[in-house]
Amino acid sequence: TTLFRSGEIIGLRWSDIDWKNEQINIVQNTIYVNKKLYTKDPKSETSKRTIAIPNNIIKLLRKHKLAQNIEKMKLGDLWEDNNRVLTQWNGKVMHPDSLSQWWKKFEKKIGIPEEKIVSLHKLRHTFATLLLSNGDTDIKTVSELLGHSDIGTTNIYVHALETSKRDAVLNLQRKLS
Repeated sequence: TTLFRSGEIIGLRWSDIDWKNEQINIVQNTIYVNKKLYTKDPKSETSKRTIAIPNNIIKLLRKHKLAQNIEKMKLGDLWEDNNRVLTQWNGKVMHPDSLSQWWKKFEKKIGIPEEKIVSLHKLRHTFATLLLSNGDTDIKTVSELLGHSDIGTTNIYVHALETSKRDAVLNLQRKLS
């Protein structure tokens, strides 16, 4: 899911996953400042949140944990155990930009044209927009899922939807004229 900021994903520990209730607890964030990695509280108090995740994601996480445990056993003392879900090859904490770089390479690898490549952060915006566009999810819920401290930040997505709807009607009108 793209509800998370890159630093929240990099900061995610195995102990932050509630396997039984299929939830992820966002309780820390990893940032890079002055050429050093720091793990700290999330961006704001509302960024600390618990998010339900679908069963298929739980299954992927279980497979990933198993693969990581195998790597840990192979590397022995070379493995630096940080209890992180995503790590470097040797268990060390990843740089937050690594995730975005991997995503860009993945998009290219699967054949997405350069002009259509979307940043990982923009996927977060897309996710919010899709939640709001179906009409089944209210803006307060989307704001809480994203960890926004101000619902006004989430309102940006509503305005984008209204503009898109207006543009769609105007485009149709031009085509029919």
